[in-house]
Amino acid sequence: MNQKKQLFFLTGSMQLFVGLGAVAAGIGFILQSNGSYSWMSVEILKKSPFEDFLIPGIVLLTIIGLGSIFGSYLSFKQYFFSGKISMFLGLALAMWISIQVYWVGWVSWLQPVYLALGFIQVILGYSTFRLYHE
Repeated sequence: MNQKKQLFFLTGSMQLFVGLGAVAAGIGFILQSNGSYSWMSVEILKKSPFEDFLIPGIVLLTIIGLGSIFGSYLSFKQYFFSGKISMFLGLALAMWISIQVYWVGWVSWLQPVYLALGFIQVILGYSTFRLYHE
């Protein structure tokens, strides 16, 4: 596999990993918006504008989840604009985690992991973008 294919495969794989996890979590928060899906209680949201996990679940499902799955498809197919989509999705993930930490604090070891994945996705997206725009 040449370097270009490896880059697109790595980007698409990361997006698929993030997307599948976000879809599962988003559906869980939508179906059980009181937080019983996870170990979290709605008490954790007291500093946020939300009373339950419904709206965060919808955002997680659609933008982070389905958006990342769509982005992975574009990356696997090596579409010329997949780099821009990857950068957008990486920024969206980093913003999602940053806002989450602002409102609820550092409550899980997954938060810094996904924050790092967001920034890595931006870097990978920029790298794939440059392949088509040199």
